[in-house]
Amino acid sequence: MTSSRSSRFSDWFLLAWLGLVLFLPRTWEGSASSDALRYMEAAREMTVTGDWVTPRLGGDPYFKKPPLFFWAMAASVSIFGDHPFSYRLVVGLAALASLLLLAGLGKQVWDGETGLLSALALGTFVLFLRVASSCRFSVPLVMLHILALRLALDRRPTTAKRLGFWAALAAGVLLKGPIGLLPFGVLLVYAFLAGDSSFLRKKAFWLGGPFLFLLLAGAWGLAMWVRHGDAWVQGAFGELAMRFSQPKLAKAHYFTSLLRFY
Repeated sequence: MTSSRSSRFSDWFLLAWLGLVLFLPRTWEGSASSDALRYMEAAREMTVTGDWVTPRLGGDPYFKKPPLFFWAMAASVSIFGDHPFSYRLVVGLAALASLLLLAGLGKQVWDGETGLLSALALGTFVLFLRVASSCRFSVPLVMLHILALRLALDRRPTTAKRLGFWAALAAGVLLKGPIGLLPFGVLLVYAFLAGDSSFLRKKAFWLGGPFLFLLLAGAWGLAMWVRHGDAWVQGAFGELAMRFSQPKLAKAHYFTSLLRFY
């Protein structure tokens, strides 16, 4: 028993150390892409204006992205000050959490060794390392996806874990829009391939969860609609419609960078 606990501690320590070495030093890097600069500016303006409902860019409402990523960066800036480190810290911590959560998920579904190797593979994946050093949505979204799957597939399900699954889905939607629901689709595929859909058939999985999801994901949307009306609807959903109206190659590119993590 002591040896087993020592081994588990060593595994978690290895992953935590890997994350600290690979991700956190990158938070001090000075360069950023044009997209990352826009997101950083939106978060900065949120702290300056004190308006945490409507993201703004150049003083104008920014409807193209949901607010959760801006909230997280703005909170970090409020604590650590307006420095590139404050913005990138959010992504660095999300990358570290992704490794730890993936190790736990692999252990739940298969075994501890599989979980550890999966986390090590993700942590040394070149694309993951690259986006983890920039203020982009991808890594926090992957973290929320892994969290949702870990809660849904837990071998000792509880009401709190089931509600946590729906809360993670809501957070994903507040972070990046409808793609935040991807873990639910992954669960359906898993249930089909593994021949185990028992957790989906249980009433406890559905009781309260969808309501919590609508409450968390819908509250901000309702506030934006009340404040900005059709302008927000057209800005937010028009962006989504534009992505799906692009050629097939462009649409494939929209999902490729995220699905590579899976």
